[in-house]
Amino acid sequence: MEYVQMAAGVAFSRVAFGTWRLWERRPTDQEANRLLGECLDAGITTVDTAEIYGRYEVEDLLGRAMALSPGLRDRLEIVTKGGIEVPCPRRPGARVAHYNATAAHLGRVVDGALTRLRTDRVEMFLVHRPDWLTLRTTRPQRWGR
Repeated sequence: MEYVQMAAGVAFSRVAFGTWRLWERRPTDQEANRLLGECLDAGITTVDTAEIYGRYEVEDLLGRAMALSPGLRDRLEIVTKGGIEVPCPRRPGARVAHYNATAAHLGRVVDGALTRLRTDRVEMFLVHRPDWLTLRTTRPQRWGR
């Protein structure tokens, strides 16, 4: 597998395991763990996910799956995203789908992702979609634990 070297010494596998539609399969924690192992066997070490995937449930699933195999998390690079709010049972306060790239919201998303993924870090955090109403006023922030 080829890797792409990024800043700060982090390298990502050229092919990533995208989890956007993972929840549609309704995998158990063990099945998701097996999928992650199959990715590693194929040389795929980068996992692409987002707060909203699976109606806000995929990050939880990945966190539980990684917890089943000690050391698994340290063999992966996690890329996650935030900045979209979608009404669903896990977001009862959201009345309409919208973008929210405010620093305060993105900080909450990062903290939530670390909790859901059961990790102390993500290798890359992205704003899911441009939010032209807030990107001009948002100052760079540093998040993490």
